[in-house]
Amino acid sequence: EMVQEKGMRYRDAAVITGDLSSYGRELAHQFDNAGIPYFLDDKKSIMENPLVELIRAALETVRDFSYESVFRYLRCGMSDITRQETDWLENYVVALGIRGFKKWKEKWVRIYRGMIEESILELNEIRERFVRETEELARGFSGKKKTVKEYCGFLYEFIVRSRIQEKLYEQEEVFCRKGDRAMEKEYAQIYGIVMELLDKMTEILGEETVSPEEFRQILETGMSQA
Repeated sequence: EMVQEKGMRYRDAAVITGDLSSYGRELAHQFDNAGIPYFLDDKKSIMENPLVELIRAALETVRDFSYESVFRYLRCGMSDITRQETDWLENYVVALGIRGFKKWKEKWVRIYRGMIEESILELNEIRERFVRETEELARGFSGKKKTVKEYCGFLYEFIVRSRIQEKLYEQEEVFCRKGDRAMEKEYAQIYGIVMELLDKMTEILGEETVSPEEFRQILETGMSQA
């Protein structure tokens, strides 16, 4: 009524609630249905963002290269291996029980029933790409305890090698074209948030010597609070 009859603009109005966690989703739903543009002044956990999922999945993967961790990593949407290629890998891994980094580094030669024999060449090419993506990170997080600064360095190098900043920018552009300002803003901010977290961990705990598992727990705590 204020907009249609009194000449006001949507940006001149605010809806205030003391319980945004309860009402925010319903308000957003009603505004979307009515075609009313809005900005929801709320903080969102970063845990559901694909970059954070990539980091968590990658650190879980290099711990043991289990079936569950590898395919959690490959399906997070940030790997250079496509969804279709991931499905091909999964079929082979399930059929032949591939487990552990040693098995991933070895050339695959076995053929399971119903498999096209020539496809083993393409599977090995995909396998090699996966190994290249994760090998340096796996090496950094293996062996004796290291400092928090060293672990942060290994993780940062992994993020750079994976061209994560470029991939996030591409997604940011997609959301911009769709007019999804909230997601555009999230993708514009997430890289800086994660880098700032790694910087703070290095500054505060950099010289502390910890195990890979202890580092994962520290990082997990930091990300859950960001």
